[in-house]
Amino acid sequence: MRTFVQDPGMPEPVALWASHYAHVTWPHAWHGDLHVYGHSHGSIPATRTSLDVGVDCWDWRPVTSGDIKARMEEAPASDLSN
Repeated sequence: MRTFVQDPGMPEPVALWASHYAHVTWPHAWHGDLHVYGHSHGSIPATRTSLDVGVDCWDWRPVTSGDIKARMEEAPASDLSN
């Protein structure tokens, strides 16, 4: 599902592809959409464009788009994020 998220204080919305499962690629990946997923329980490493947002990876709490972007920025570069 493609959705747009804008937390308070963000200058513009962030486009997200949200899915229960991790994908190697997703719609609009080459246009900057980020991918968030669950299911893997932290077993798939984060990239600069894709991240497990399941609560078991976040101390059992929901996260903001700012949290997501910060963790993605810490991840190593991948082919999709170059």
